[in-house]
Amino acid sequence: MRGITVRGLWKQYHYFDSRKPHTIMAAALSGWRYLRPKDTFWVLQDINFDLSSGEMLGIVGKNGAGKSTLLQLLGGIIEPTQGEIKINGRLSGLLDLGAGFHDDLTGRENVTINGVILGLTLRQVRRRLETIIQFAELERFIDNPMRTYSTGMKMRLAFSVAIHSDPEVLLLDEYLSVGDSGFQEKGLNRVLRLKEAGCAIVLISHNTEKVVQYCDRALWLHQGKICGRGKPETVVEDYLSLIAAPQEQTEAGKATLTKVQLFSNSIPVSEISTGDQLKIVTHYQLPSSLPNATLEVKLTNIANRVYFHTAFVVSQQKTQAELSLERVDLARGQYLVQVSLNEPDTSPTTKFWHKYQLKILGLEQRGIICPPHHWRGC
Repeated sequence: MRGITVRGLWKQYHYFDSRKPHTIMAAALSGWRYLRPKDTFWVLQDINFDLSSGEMLGIVGKNGAGKSTLLQLLGGIIEPTQGEIKINGRLSGLLDLGAGFHDDLTGRENVTINGVILGLTLRQVRRRLETIIQFAELERFIDNPMRTYSTGMKMRLAFSVAIHSDPEVLLLDEYLSVGDSGFQEKGLNRVLRLKEAGCAIVLISHNTEKVVQYCDRALWLHQGKICGRGKPETVVEDYLSLIAAPQEQTEAGKATLTKVQLFSNSIPVSEISTGDQLKIVTHYQLPSSLPNATLEVKLTNIANRVYFHTAFVVSQQKTQAELSLERVDLARGQYLVQVSLNEPDTSPTTKFWHKYQLKILGLEQRGIICPPHHWRGC
């Protein structure tokens, strides 16, 4: 059966001294010091999972959790320190922008070379060449040197080559965000068609909505270990509950947020239904040297796309502010309420902020907003 089997996978890297020489001459002049690693650390620890043909596995986790390292190991770019990886089927991966592309060759020449590298015969590549170019929307530029391509053009071309190489195992690192919205939808539809045809797909994405919507199972990586696995809805909810925990910040002589509370109809909430009322109660403290500060509230998705933003000037005369939203007409999904207290004339790094998870319940639908509406035949 095609797919992936991973057993007891560990990956270790080294810490080196910042004074490590980078040339033989520098090493000799330094007396061959600082060449050995100072310490080691585990990027991945005891990773085990299976992925069958026709399944899509979503991998979530914060930056530095080991997600991209895992994909590089699956793609054979790096070797594991210990453990076993079995890939059953023709592998295609989009792990690193421009990997395998040569800047001095044209787009057409790079497509031919990469197609052969991915397992196609030269005849198969030539038959599919125009289809690959058209899908990438690069007909006008395909005979230009790769060094003249923008980042987006390279990404579209790499994506097009990968999905037209008849992959039986496909590795994607955020590549469902390639190009504009039209190209993203086209690319996603093609990936879903590959899945229906039996391709096993591993997707790394910070867009947890895509993971929940399209993946069959999910893994949550945290500090190199599997922290959760199972149904995407459950794994994503557990992951978001961690990253959406309040971020406490206190510093003497600075404006400080002390507490943020969410209410709906006077009841504390962490989830509401589409169209419900929401009240955000913020408690703060201002030092005697600071007459006022600006309180900002944003309602965003997990990818930090802002759907609502408002600001209010607060003063020492009060220690609490309330923001009432009569209706929250957002579609069902996971959101964040982000609250920041900003001192006048300060850099963004001095903000004091909290963020809270807000789950909105409702009917499944496309789109972002769900205002009151009804249909009537005429």
